[in-house]
Amino acid sequence: MSTDAASPTLADPTPPAAQSLARAGAGAILIGAIVRATSEYTPLPHWDPIPPTALHIDGLPVPLGTLTPMTSVAVDALILLGSALVFAALMLARKRPSRLALALAAPGIAGVVLHLWALGDAELSDLVIGCAWMAGITGAVALAHAGSLDPPLRRVLLALILGFPALLVVQGAYQVLIEHPRLVADFTANKDERLLARGLPPGSPGARAFERRLLQPDPTGWFALSNVYASFVAAALIPLFYLALRRTNSEGDGQRGWGIERLAPGLLAIGCCAMLIVSGSKGAPGALLVAILGFGALYASRTGILGGLPGAIQRHSVPIVTAGVIGLPLLGILARGLIGEGIGELSLLFRAFYAETAFRIFLDNPLLGVGPDGFKEAYTLAKPPISPEEVASPHSIFFDWGATLGLLGLAWCALWTLVVWRIAGNAADAKPAERDETPAPADDTTEKKLALLLLALSTLGALFLARDAILPEPVGARLLGVVAWGAVSLLILPTLRDALALRVAGAGFALVLAAHAQIEVTPTFLPSAALFLAAFGVIASVRLASGGRAWSGASTIATLALVGVVAMLAVLPAQRWQSDLERAATIAAAKTDLVERTLTMSDPRTPPRDRRLIAGEIAETIGVDPATPQERLVELVREVTLRTTLDGTAALDEAAAPLADWRTWRASSNLAMAGAAALRALGSEPNDLLPLLDEALRLATLAADARPDAAPAQQNLANVLLARAELLDSEAQRRLAAEAFEGVLPLDPSALSAAIRASDLWAEIGEDDRARAMARRALEIDELMRLDREVRGLTRDERTRAQRRVTP
Repeated sequence: MSTDAASPTLADPTPPAAQSLARAGAGAILIGAIVRATSEYTPLPHWDPIPPTALHIDGLPVPLGTLTPMTSVAVDALILLGSALVFAALMLARKRPSRLALALAAPGIAGVVLHLWALGDAELSDLVIGCAWMAGITGAVALAHAGSLDPPLRRVLLALILGFPALLVVQGAYQVLIEHPRLVADFTANKDERLLARGLPPGSPGARAFERRLLQPDPTGWFALSNVYASFVAAALIPLFYLALRRTNSEGDGQRGWGIERLAPGLLAIGCCAMLIVSGSKGAPGALLVAILGFGALYASRTGILGGLPGAIQRHSVPIVTAGVIGLPLLGILARGLIGEGIGELSLLFRAFYAETAFRIFLDNPLLGVGPDGFKEAYTLAKPPISPEEVASPHSIFFDWGATLGLLGLAWCALWTLVVWRIAGNAADAKPAERDETPAPADDTTEKKLALLLLALSTLGALFLARDAILPEPVGARLLGVVAWGAVSLLILPTLRDALALRVAGAGFALVLAAHAQIEVTPTFLPSAALFLAAFGVIASVRLASGGRAWSGASTIATLALVGVVAMLAVLPAQRWQSDLERAATIAAAKTDLVERTLTMSDPRTPPRDRRLIAGEIAETIGVDPATPQERLVELVREVTLRTTLDGTAALDEAAAPLADWRTWRASSNLAMAGAAALRALGSEPNDLLPLLDEALRLATLAADARPDAAPAQQNLANVLLARAELLDSEAQRRLAAEAFEGVLPLDPSALSAAIRASDLWAEIGEDDRARAMARRALEIDELMRLDREVRGLTRDERTRAQRRVTP
């Protein structure tokens, strides 16, 4: 991201109006990135991960307290509009942006737009991910230009990025030491209930995988993935240790002691080391090692301490380091794939599977890819048979954008590679005691105020999203982390006035992220993508050319503003969708509470006095005479349950229809099945369940038709048919369920649970040949799951049943 022009000089200052616009725009971009990185994301508000039919609080839906598709797109609109402000500042300053950066950013944006609004194959999840990627890339390009327009702004932004891991360290410690033990205790006490609430039958492969992950005491911050968390704490180590161990201050006047300005980054570095170890990540320490080697090579090139090296190597140290930092992790994955099952290590082997499959997907869809959220279904069909996992990303920035956006996405990869090259070149070219483009002010109060303002706004934004789930203890941990974040950022800010410190610290941060981006989802994962890309934009900082009247940014600004407005307009249907989900959740939660109280009242073990009290509460809830006999109350609750369940499914259906969102239809079908199960528990006859069972089947069919290539949608249809068969005790329904489970296998050849369930159903019906065929298929898949058979394979009982059917 460079041009042939030199950096701006003191003779060519940025006009005040342009500087104000640049600060406002860059601030909006960073605030959006931080808010996204410090807010948990839920794709199905109020219904994910725990549906209200399983957990309720005083008859109200589960508190939201997270980033949702609606607020996610709103954050993206903020970032895009902030980018428009930065380019408006360029126009006011009569500076020409990097043409190469704009040229490489445009194709990927075009690819996302085509998938979302032209090809007709996009879902809500594609919209959310695609908007996040567009905003992240655009924001990174804008930040790179804002840093050159306003060097003090660049220092502030980098100080906040380097200090951000302090917040992650505090949050990670809280999760590991306090939150996780409580979570495990609650899960252990209510294991089956918690699994069923997530639609995971106890003992199933999904339940075993969930339990294994839950029992690991991993710090995740707000990312939900410990490896993504590890990316940022590992990236902070090189710059923090560098800033702590520097031998000169910002004025370059010799030795200094261990003052607080050195002690703070040193202590944070120690905390990051501790959290990196606790995270259990293997890739992040490996990426750190690769980055240290690259960092050392740049230092050697800058200082000339390895003068004996051939001149060509010294002259080309920057491209060599860039290729090494990016290429070594990829070579490691390739080598691990070639070794195969010869050694016990599995993490890199699985990543080799991801890369191999992503490459095949790219070859099948070279121009446009499979769409922002299309990788999981494509991977399910194309993966190596022995791969036991289903993943939504190939865990590499190149393979991810290549598979999902095709050649247009590879333009983004080229842009990002050039950014890494520039960052390495900046560090290699920096000279000791080199000054930034503007002198250090006598009073740095303005910079500190700007840093505190951005920190406060990003924190308030994240807390606003979490307003419905605010509890004193986790909020206290967050605020403690914010204090630590602000303290470290303010303390390192003066040091970053030295261009050597700024460039070297920035390069250390970026090189670790660049290496880890080849083996982890950090650059494309929804919660982390914006912050990842923003960091590279701030650190790169393009050189600007004087444009004068020869360049008008009007078209660029108008385009960015238009995209921002379009993203904001996308919030409207998402808001309607989310409102319908909340309405359905409120209905479902109230109904669940009513059913539970009725079952307690009808239980003979309940003391008579308690039964009378509960009966009075039920009567008050449904608005009848408190003297109504309990038998009549049960009948009335059945009527209310039927009515409210249908109201809830109607609300979800209304939410799903405009977006053709199969996940919402799946939730609606599950709600109908839960209502039918509640009616059965209340003593309803099977024929009385038919309205709900028919509605469940209709909604599950809509979900399967909306995504005929998605195995989970077909699996849900099969589960609904199975539940109907059990509630109605119908052989015809069992036959339909068995055929539906068989229908999952063409979409997911590794669907072990579908194969064994189909076998069991055919055996119940008496179709021995089909039961034997499905049992044989289940055993074949079980053998292929040998890399993770404990979690992904058959249980002992299932394997025994299958073997008996194959060899009676």
